Amino acid sequence: MHMGWPYFVKNSWLATPEGGLAVIAYGPMEINAVVANNVPIKIEAITNYPFEEQIKLNLSLARPASFPLKLRIPSWCANPTIQVNGKPVKGAVSGEILTINRQWHTKDNVTLNFTMVISTTKQVNNGVSIERGPLVYALKIEETKKNVKDFRVQGFHETEISPATPWNYGLLIDPATINKDIRIGKSKMPENPFVQVQTPVQLKIKGKRIPSWTIDYNKTAALDVPYSPVTSDQRTEELTLVPYGSEDLRVSIFPTIGQPSLSNSVYRQNFDMGKINGMVIYGGGLFCKDNAVHCASNGNNSSGDQGSKIVATGTNFTDFIYTADVKVTSPGDAGLMFRVSDPAIGANAYKGYYVGLNPVKGTLELGKANGKEWKVLASIKYPVKLNENYNVKIEAVGSNFKVFINGSGTPSITAADNEFKAGSIGLRTYNALATLDNLEIKAL
Repeated sequence: MHMGWPYFVKNSWLATPEGGLAVIAYGPMEINAVVANNVPIKIEAITNYPFEEQIKLNLSLARPASFPLKLRIPSWCANPTIQVNGKPVKGAVSGEILTINRQWHTKDNVTLNFTMVISTTKQVNNGVSIERGPLVYALKIEETKKNVKDFRVQGFHETEISPATPWNYGLLIDPATINKDIRIGKSKMPENPFVQVQTPVQLKIKGKRIPSWTIDYNKTAALDVPYSPVTSDQRTEELTLVPYGSEDLRVSIFPTIGQPSLSNSVYRQNFDMGKINGMVIYGGGLFCKDNAVHCASNGNNSSGDQGSKIVATGTNFTDFIYTADVKVTSPGDAGLMFRVSDPAIGANAYKGYYVGLNPVKGTLELGKANGKEWKVLASIKYPVKLNENYNVKIEAVGSNFKVFINGSGTPSITAADNEFKAGSIGLRTYNALATLDNLEIKAL
């Protein structure tokens, strides 16, 4: 934070064209500037914000001066109140700038009260983040620190930090009663409030562990949060949340505990209106254009050897018929994923099956990944052409798979495998640029 804090302070207050001042970000600081016709002014911002609700601005001027003072009112605050010298000021509206234009004198003061409530924000995979006022909160995780490399300069190390306490929790919450369900704990403001063991505000909330939510394939981060709601047979525990900035290991998007509500009968996605609804991108650059999804170049007219995946994480199909249109526009392969779980960034960083078309090799291939390795189940020569659209249909019943191309009544590939019995559907490219569209899956 050797640069973060100075830049935060430097950019928190601005001069206005009318010879006034505007506050953009609040915090404890001292401001020295000139206002009106070059009148020196000093403002002391006395506050424990963003941990506490009140901010007091004490003004000192060389002589009385008329100028506008512009105050940013946070959009999250539903009931802001402002006072000048103890008298209420009208016009404070959430998400807007309040301008107080008057003659100011030494010892004038402005008191701002931004009432903080706890709220949730919907996140990836239907998970939630927990916020109080302007701060996002993360799970309090005890740490184990290990220096894995020493540098020539004494005191400088490469340090590995790993969790010493469980982190894979889902929350037991009801957004309608969240301010009653979460208990707020406050303590004395320390010198540095962004240290986990002494942060002055902590939230207490109920949750359960989700044992199936684990570290990713490279053992460096957690897999994406499971799609909510998630069932758990673990005991209910009281969890502690602390400000995001006070954690080194951060879990700030949580699944919620409840009865799963995954799509498992019919799912369609045609990317109309330039939107990718309900799908999560893993790696590469995928974008919507002309009512289809396209894979962007990652250099050398390629999507890269880490591949790009887009997965409908809110689906869970066992036996089905799955169709989509695939057009490969550069060397490499692209196609359909099915019975997918635990997707992450990386070519084979998922568990499930994939059918791909490769116009350069002239192949149609069906295989599976186990999170790290790719295994071919069936492969045939097929006259795939660049920039030509192919309708791919997969029929999966139990351990038996059939792949049909362009409406043919005869399968081009058949295979049998029983490792993955159910999961999400998605699309994937490997090296290739591609256009993909018109997903439809129906349960059998």
